[in-house]
Amino acid sequence: MMKSLFADTNAVNEDGSLFVSELIVNNMNLKVGERVIIYQDEDSWDAEIVYSGGKWGVKLISDTKEVSKERQEGHREGFWEGYYAQSINILRVLMNLHYSSDEIEIIKLKLGIK
Repeated sequence: MMKSLFADTNAVNEDGSLFVSELIVNNMNLKVGERVIIYQDEDSWDAEIVYSGGKWGVKLISDTKEVSKERQEGHREGFWEGYYAQSINILRVLMNLHYSSDEIEIIKLKLGIK
């Protein structure tokens, strides 16, 4: 079964791939070349994980597919209100408060964030 993850089609890396947060890559144990399902709102695509120029991303490898309303709600709850989004928010706050890299790593370990 392919893993599913959110990607913003407006967040494009220099190589043309869609940006994926390193936090998501690490926590989902994603690997370069792995096939995944990407979704945004009512659309989804088959995609492949790529790493280029120090950034993670996905390269779309299928045409657009329509996502049901029920699945859209599940994705929203799972991503935007879920673990990954909250982890990203926590790390942004720590960086904005100028915590050192070492302090952030200790906090990530205590919270179980990879």
